[in-house]
Amino acid sequence: MKKYIIVFLMLILMTGCSKGNSLKCTSTEVVSENTYKNEIKFTFKDDKVSKAKLTMDVILGEAGMKNYDLYYNAFEQTFAGLNDEEGVKVELKKNDKGYKVIIDADYSKYKGQLDMINSSLNKDQTKVYYENIKYECK
Repeated sequence: MKKYIIVFLMLILMTGCSKGNSLKCTSTEVVSENTYKNEIKFTFKDDKVSKAKLTMDVILGEAGMKNYDLYYNAFEQTFAGLNDEEGVKVELKKNDKGYKVIIDADYSKYKGQLDMINSSLNKDQTKVYYENIKYECK
């Protein structure tokens, strides 16, 4: 029985846990009274990005709220074609302060490159890349 426990513990140590295969990067930026809160959750497989989920909360300032439909339509047009791509799902949700954009990409199916998600790097490179552009990564 001790042998099985030792083998089991060795397997756990050798394979690690799934938490080690993920990275979450966040940033908050204010531009012309509008606040953009971004969160990107990366999942890695074989030291490459296998999945990424970007959540962007856009909180509009006073001027932005006056032009709410204009801002919303611009974002809608920007992301419109992505839902037609295999492996990418885009949601755009209105709320009383602005809107939320969610882009979910599965890179086992999607072979393109999204502007806000750099999927060409390994985990360590991804962390350095996003920290260099003012994201906090954990």
